[in-house]
Amino acid sequence: MKNQEPERVFQAKSKVKHTWLALVFAGAALFAASLAAERPVAGGPTLLVVAIVMALWFRKAKLVRLHADHCELKFAPLSPLRKILYRDIRKVEPLSKQRVRLTYSAGAREKSVKIPLNVLDEAEGRELLQFLSSRAA
Repeated sequence: MKNQEPERVFQAKSKVKHTWLALVFAGAALFAASLAAERPVAGGPTLLVVAIVMALWFRKAKLVRLHADHCELKFAPLSPLRKILYRDIRKVEPLSKQRVRLTYSAGAREKSVKIPLNVLDEAEGRELLQFLSSRAA
């Protein structure tokens, strides 16, 4: 796996970005209201901080990067970056309309990762699913 520019990049759909931005405003309003009422609301500051982090991350995050010989998956700020060689992909199985399980070999072990298609545009989700399915052994 060489560091090269990806051939195709998948980002979160705008609805996901707008939802996290709305949660930033809701968290800020909840926090401001709790300060004004001089009664701390449990979870208000936490909601605000998490919403800000997620809104900033989803704004520019590249959830899936497809390269010539491998793909890179990262669906949340604290989740690991998974680099998977196409030749290691064993199967791609739909779990629901919104989620797919990608099973791959990592050395002598088999691992799997769930891919949330609902954070991608519907057409991009189908394209990604078709692409990964075509690479499965």
